[in-house]
Amino acid sequence: MENDTTIISELKGLVNILNDGKEGYEAASAHTDTIELKGIFLKYSAQRAGYAMELKEHIQQHGGSSENEKGECWAPCTGAGWKSGRR
Repeated sequence: MENDTTIISELKGLVNILNDGKEGYEAASAHTDTIELKGIFLKYSAQRAGYAMELKEHIQQHGGSSENEKGECWAPCTGAGWKSGRR
C-alpha cells in the first residue's frame, strides 16, 4: 500500500487539474454570448469545484491539507495559446 505522502501528493495533483478545469469553464462562460452555453459551462465549473472539495476531504483523511483553489496551468496558459485555440 502506498504511503500517505504519495497519496496526498497525487490527490493534490488531481485537485490542480480540477481547478484548471473549473477556471477554464468559467473563462469559457465569460467568452460566450450564448445563454445555454454559459449555463453549461458554469454547471461544469461547479462540478469541478465539487470534485475538488471531495478530494480535499480525502487529503485531510490522509493527514494532509490543501488550501489550493487555483489550477497550476490556467494563469500562464491563458495567453496566445488560449486565444488561438492551441491550449
